[in-house]
Order: sequence, then C-alpha cells, then structure tokens
Amino acid sequence: MKNIYYVLSSLLLFIIGFFCYQSFFVIVINIVGLHDVELVSNSISSRFVTRLVFAIILSCIPALYYNIQKMFKISFWFDGAYILVIMAFFGSLFSILRGVYIYEKLMVLTSIKTQDRYKLSYALDDFNFEYYLLFGFIVGGLISSGLLSLRPRLKDEN
Repeated sequence: MKNIYYVLSSLLLFIIGFFCYQSFFVIVINIVGLHDVELVSNSISSRFVTRLVFAIILSCIPALYYNIQKMFKISFWFDGAYILVIMAFFGSLFSILRGVYIYEKLMVLTSIKTQDRYKLSYALDDFNFEYYLLFGFIVGGLISSGLLSLRPRLKDEN
C-alpha cells in the first residue's frame, strides 16, 4: 500500500515538474542576469527535452527517499521531513551555484570589447540547471544518510 503512495507522489512530481519548469528556469535566469547577452538555442526540441528531464529528476525524489527510508527504517514525521528538507536545500543550492558560475562566465564574456555590430550570445543548452539539481538531490540524500547513520552512535554516547 505504501508503494502506491511513492508511485503517486512520483507521478505528481513529474506533472508538477513538467508544467513548472518555465518558472524554475525564469527564477534561475534572474539569478544569472544576462548582462546584454542573447540566449540562443540550437533546436526547439532541446527545450522540450530539458523540460522532460527536469520533470523526471523531480519524480526521482520519492525513489531517493524510499531507498533512505528502507535503509534506516525511519518514519516520515520525525526523520523523513528532515531528509526531504536537506535534499531540497542541496538541490536548490547546487542549482544556484550553477547560476552563479554562469553569471561569472557572462561577466567575463561581456567584459570583452566588441564592435557594435556583433551581438554576444550564450547557448541556452549549456545551462544544465536540471543536472545540478539532480546532483544536489543525490548529495542531500547522501548527507542525510550519513547523519542518520550517526544517529545511533549519538544516542549511545548520551
């Protein structure tokens, strides 16, 4: 019965991710700040694929949580909520750090003096925020697993 909740939550997160990708992308683009650099995309289908990858990555959160829950036999209300917060924090942090990196890259790009007839551009396909989000989720899961493995030792010491 619990497995149905994980499948339904994965499906719900997939739908939310698919339809909310544009909002996520706009937030991260606002962090980056374009500095008179034009964004260019190589193909229209790459935007759809990126949206699909983002939705799949969000739908992986229940699977990561399920694996941690099975390893450490935790309940949602006590330790599970902390795990999800840690995973969301690190996912957001890694995406923001990717935005800061691209911001620095665009600052260097705009510092180059060009003639007025040339327009600076940056490939939209090189942002890859969704992969950094996934990496952040995985790192957050590993950190919360490490904290949960330390928990019995801390209880024994007290």
